[in-house]
Amino acid sequence: MSRTLQSRLAALVGLVLALCLSGCMVGSDSSPTASSKDLRIAVNLADMASLDLARVSADAMLAVVPLFGQTLVSVDPDDVTQLEPLLAESWEVSDDASSVTFTLRQDVTFSTGRPMTAEDVKFSFDRVKNIQGAPSDKLQSVSEITVVDDHTVRFDLVAPDSGFVASTATLFFAIMDSQEVIAQGGASDADAVSTDDAQSFLDANTVGTGPYQLRDWRRNEQAVFEPNPEYWGDEEPAFETITFADIREPATQAQLVQRGDVDVALDIDADTAAGLQSSSGAEVLTTPSFNLIYMALNNGSADVPAFGDLRVRQAVQKVIDYDGISQAFTQDSPRPAAAVPLGFLGADDVEPVDTDVEGARALMAEAGYEDGFDVQVSFANVVQYGVPLNALWEKLASDLAQINIDLTLQPTEFDSWIEAYRAGDLPMTSSFYGPDFFDTSMFIDPLGRNDGVVAQRVDMDIPGNQALFDEYKASTDQTLREELATQMITAMRDDASIIAIVQPKKIIVHRDDLSGVAYSPTSNVTVLDISRS
Repeated sequence: MSRTLQSRLAALVGLVLALCLSGCMVGSDSSPTASSKDLRIAVNLADMASLDLARVSADAMLAVVPLFGQTLVSVDPDDVTQLEPLLAESWEVSDDASSVTFTLRQDVTFSTGRPMTAEDVKFSFDRVKNIQGAPSDKLQSVSEITVVDDHTVRFDLVAPDSGFVASTATLFFAIMDSQEVIAQGGASDADAVSTDDAQSFLDANTVGTGPYQLRDWRRNEQAVFEPNPEYWGDEEPAFETITFADIREPATQAQLVQRGDVDVALDIDADTAAGLQSSSGAEVLTTPSFNLIYMALNNGSADVPAFGDLRVRQAVQKVIDYDGISQAFTQDSPRPAAAVPLGFLGADDVEPVDTDVEGARALMAEAGYEDGFDVQVSFANVVQYGVPLNALWEKLASDLAQINIDLTLQPTEFDSWIEAYRAGDLPMTSSFYGPDFFDTSMFIDPLGRNDGVVAQRVDMDIPGNQALFDEYKASTDQTLREELATQMITAMRDDASIIAIVQPKKIIVHRDDLSGVAYSPTSNVTVLDISRS
């Protein structure tokens, strides 16, 4: 069966399932006003394997978590370099940036009705760290958390970290009701990785401080939220239910918005969006984002040892037609020099490598690979940030053929792909990354130092980046931090183990009777700001 026919059949099956789902959501009347008190969002939820924040760091969850979970601080939506108080009303950083003390609000309650205290903060952070799930990597700098009093908590750090306060805006660090989680088998001590038994409860119940709470979650189908009657904030929830429907085909999402069966679509590609520009009842919002799609080349691959040669990786980086990719898939979105998005400190100061086919061929010849080699490429068969990865890889295969690298493409279900990628089993693949908080360490920590969680998957070896990273985190001098960030990003570019392909614009399609729909740098869309006219 051809890829084209497979794709069409998949789209048809997806549409049938989606229409069944939309019928369940809105009943027999599919007009936009049929459920005016309900908000329906179509989104690819492939990577949302759990609602337990200590266990999963999933891009799909970014839009979901703010409904039920809140963090100590948040990002100013008008200036992402600035932080705003949220559950913490203030904070104080020690002179050497080795400890941070947060003063908490005293009027916050959980959905259980219990008041939030410093014990809940300590438990929530300790649990994330000690369960050792994906979000725990961002807490390795924390040595101890101390409850000073009911509304004061101090974080002592392993080493100075001037970006730590910014990192607490990470949505996976939302504060949970410790008493309820413990009652349901939760643990936060050093043995939590083996003793915590709260995941099944947290997959069915949310015990956070947000304006909504979970009504129902069925993986690969939908997640439904309803107002939290114990919400401490002043704003009344705008909807009686908010439903995230797991719809993975952009064309299906677009049709459902046009029909009025869903209100917002978050995974629309540029071609589909172009066909909706004049669509009755649907509006298209396109805005620059801080999201990133990258290629990963495994230095230690036994199947393709050539990627252990710097010259080969640099040849791959040079032969890619970045302008063609940008025009074809992302409406001329920009490309950073390395895996740190433009807009982050230091990223704008580093020039990306230009497409140079002849230069790439010369590098391949110098490395002894003039005749090229074959690579089996497994990648997630999804549309990510509006970019269909299957079509992207067909373009990349055409580009790499110019230096005799012959790709056999293997589109893979997300769960299988991510398991193989995390195990370091893939010689070449693509992946994606969006910001949890706004400090350059957000990207360099996992992607730009040898011990980073992503860098280990490709056996990266960049001499000196760890020392630069430690100096960067310890410094509070913004000029020095920018210089250090620039050096690290330059080294990442030149190493070419992780190659930035594009920084896609965010495309959001929504019904025209909604207001407040906007791109959110940390949660993809401003769900809590949306209302119906």
